[in-house]
Amino acid sequence: MVEIVARLIDQLKGHTETLKPLIEAASQDRLAATLLFTGPAGIGKKLAALSLAQALICERAVAGSAGGYGQAACGECGPCLRVEKGQSESLMIVEPAGTQIKIEQARDVLQFITLQKLGRARVVIIDQAQLMGPQAANALLKSLEEPPAGTFFILVTAMAASVLPTIRSRSQLVRFKPLSDSDMRSILGKDADDWVLSAAHGSVEAAKRLLEDREEFETLEQATGAYINAAV
Repeated sequence: MVEIVARLIDQLKGHTETLKPLIEAASQDRLAATLLFTGPAGIGKKLAALSLAQALICERAVAGSAGGYGQAACGECGPCLRVEKGQSESLMIVEPAGTQIKIEQARDVLQFITLQKLGRARVVIIDQAQLMGPQAANALLKSLEEPPAGTFFILVTAMAASVLPTIRSRSQLVRFKPLSDSDMRSILGKDADDWVLSAAHGSVEAAKRLLEDREEFETLEQATGAYINAAV
């Protein structure tokens, strides 16, 4: 049996149940073309978007009874491996350039989705979609509402209310919950003590910041203690 090494959904903690209906909808060719992933910062929404993108792009995944896209990424085919390595010609990831997503980036997206589709699907992930400026949003509106066949947009944000209403109205909202304590422990390991888990509210990003702050404080405390001891 060939070992599956690149299934991104296997790296995802706490959100597989949220993704399952989307992957099932895709397998029945019923997935909305534009999705808006929302939830607290630092809980894995972008990895969830990449996991769904991989399932859509995978060339070996078995489709549902009504045709459509694969029910799960195989993690072995060339398209799957390229998604995992960040080298997929069928996937475009847009992130803010400075403080916003600019019109030039929107034009790059429009060019990308007009290219000949090389695989089963083409996916655009727009991270921190709340930072999309009016010009960029207006440039993408028509494509978000009626993308070319086989093209999917996944918008990711921790602040859905700050996403322009014209964008929200064209998207299917998908809510992600904070991670459970058990999921946090599986990610953070021995560092996940009760105080960190309580203060982080289910966000790995917040937990890592707390751990870094605590480490800096402990280092400062040790240095201060050493100085005081040397001065006595």
